[in-house]
Amino acid sequence: MNLEESLHGSPGSGYSSPAMFFSVCDALFRSVVLLGLALAPFMAPLEAAPSATMTEACARLSVAAAVTAIILAAVRWSARRSPLAALLGMVTWLAIVVFAVLFSHDDGPVMKAVPFAAPLAWLMLAAFAHAALGRSLTLAHMRWAGAVAIVIVGIASYAAGHGRVTSRAARYQAALLADPGAESPAFAYAAMLNAEKRSNEAAAVLRACADARPLACACVAGATLAALDRANHKEALARLDGAAPTCRAKEPVGMRAEALAGLGLGDDALREADRALIADPEDKYALFAKGRALQLAGNSTLARHFVEQSIAHGRGVQPRLLLGLLLYQANELDAAEVEFRAVIASEPENAPANYDLALVAHRKNRYRDAREGYLRALKLDPTYLDARYNLVLLTHDAGADQEASHHLDELRKAAPNDARIDGLARALSARPAASDAGAAN
Repeated sequence: MNLEESLHGSPGSGYSSPAMFFSVCDALFRSVVLLGLALAPFMAPLEAAPSATMTEACARLSVAAAVTAIILAAVRWSARRSPLAALLGMVTWLAIVVFAVLFSHDDGPVMKAVPFAAPLAWLMLAAFAHAALGRSLTLAHMRWAGAVAIVIVGIASYAAGHGRVTSRAARYQAALLADPGAESPAFAYAAMLNAEKRSNEAAAVLRACADARPLACACVAGATLAALDRANHKEALARLDGAAPTCRAKEPVGMRAEALAGLGLGDDALREADRALIADPEDKYALFAKGRALQLAGNSTLARHFVEQSIAHGRGVQPRLLLGLLLYQANELDAAEVEFRAVIASEPENAPANYDLALVAHRKNRYRDAREGYLRALKLDPTYLDARYNLVLLTHDAGADQEASHHLDELRKAAPNDARIDGLARALSARPAASDAGAAN
């Protein structure tokens, strides 16, 4: 069972009359937006959010009715001059309405329909121009020239907006700009960002989705997982607790166990993890939660077993960070380095992994690698006090006391009440080298 399936509530059956009215208004309004995009993809609105109130739905229906009336008037007017132009105009408008309905369920629906609607829309304009110019004796010789000119303008217009229309990212952004709580584009866009190793941006998309639509189970699930991946266990637990009843009924217990373990509630985490593993012995969240709870209890050997099982079942980077810590604590530095590098390969912006890798280099007396790693962790997270602390130790040990003093000053500015500051100051005032690096995360 995947995450989205596990937290999706059961869809309701049938449509109420207001829901049907909203759907009709939205379909007609999307048709107007699609017509605008087809004529000017570089300027027209990218997406149309679902109407939320009766007032908005009526306003949209009015706009759609006005545009439809204008097109029908143009069709009727051109029918007296060119029945073919009238037929093309009617078919074009009906096709645009159909396209708007067909693409209403996918990511960036209006934008995806533009390549189909644009040729018809510009041919409709060309046919109307051909019909209008054809009745004037003074302009009869220009009827074809005018029609061709309009087609050329249409081609240029589509070429100018081609990149915007065909870009997957632009489609997702357009759909989410109109409706941040739209689950399909939110998950698709987050997956694309994760594939591009932009995990922080992906997490922001999922958080915005859950915040915009707190009763949407899939959005809540995605935001919860993003919080767990960022080790924000308090937020993850809050999202699980605040989910709709239909979502909580299908909640993966293992995710709750992982959040509890991350908050240091080892006994509660073990209880929830065991309950999840009875239902599903391969629950990757529960396996990781049990490993972390056992590590908190001091049972590193058994903790390592469950963490490795969680990694084998695809939990992601968090178990690798914990496994690297367990290996570091066991002085298996080469193996720990492999785990931390694996995390950085998938998430270059992961500050804890960069810090832990620097910690391994520090322990191995690789000064340059350790210094660069600590600085990289601070660049990713300027509040990373342990990285600043270890930079003081590292540079002081290497005899770079001026740089050590600089990092001590920065630590004092960031956390003036840090209990380690006085000890560091005494170490720098006395020339002997400072002690070993601090503990890994």
